[in-house]
Amino acid sequence: PAIGRFYPDHFQVSTVSNGAFGANACTGFSYSGQTFTYQNNPQLKVTAYNAATTPVITQNYTSSFAKLSLSDFNVTSPTTDANQFGANGSNLVRLNRVPATTTLTDNTDGSLTFGFGNDLYTYLHETNSQIGPFSNAVNLTFTTITDSDNVQTQSLPYSLQPTGELIRFGRININNAHGSELAALPVSIKTEYFNGFGWSDNTADQCTSLNSISHIRLANPDTSSGSWQAGNTTMNIGLGTSTGMLTNNSPLLNGVATLTFSAPGEDNQGYVDIQSRISVNYGWLLGDYDNDGSYDDEALGRASFGLFKGSDNIIFRREVY
Repeated sequence: PAIGRFYPDHFQVSTVSNGAFGANACTGFSYSGQTFTYQNNPQLKVTAYNAATTPVITQNYTSSFAKLSLSDFNVTSPTTDANQFGANGSNLVRLNRVPATTTLTDNTDGSLTFGFGNDLYTYLHETNSQIGPFSNAVNLTFTTITDSDNVQTQSLPYSLQPTGELIRFGRININNAHGSELAALPVSIKTEYFNGFGWSDNTADQCTSLNSISHIRLANPDTSSGSWQAGNTTMNIGLGTSTGMLTNNSPLLNGVATLTFSAPGEDNQGYVDIQSRISVNYGWLLGDYDNDGSYDDEALGRASFGLFKGSDNIIFRREVY
């Protein structure tokens, strides 16, 4: 008589690799709002066993006898960090995950290996995410693994948790600057991150590159009726002109680029307003400069010519009669 194929009684799962993040979007960290993926992809092993008191691997569960397919794996996609609470202290910080194509490898020994693809993760750049730097934690939870013969998996749910990477909440900032109309005037444009108490210069930023045409806008009342102009526009200052030159910008040098305006000349006093224009390329660096709770604001600064700053070391000054 012919003997049919053997059916396993159940599956057991084990971790091949939890995987690891670390393909940082910004060399050493990722900003909230910036997309990143794994450095090492997570993998899960599924092994077929018989119904013996001490179960034995069903080694012929391979090739056409192995009925597990990728569609038989149900994985819960995380929507929040597993551990990190946000600024309100009660809700976990939120994230988006875009799953990539997975793989299922027959190990020809009664087991198969499920492999995650290069899933894309983005922590939301929102009010509750404005917290100090943290190492992210994500649970990839298998809730059901059942093949077409209705062979089921024991010990579910079962989670893999990739090793975390550093997440920083950032913004772009433009300093105000003022000085003589007889000298060039540098303006700092920099990235910052929230350190848990306030904003610090993000000297580790090596992923932000700015150019004056796409990412900077200029305006003042004396040029084009005050409408915003590209950052390389020559601006009218009194009877003179001034043109900005952007340096240390691709990428930023220790998180800082410098926009240096040429001197407009003697008695040519005035100002140039400077605004970032990063929403398309660097939306994760938008700030909440209008304090409305939404991180959707471009940074704004002003370069003023013909103003004397005075000494930073003076505590008190009064006129002498």
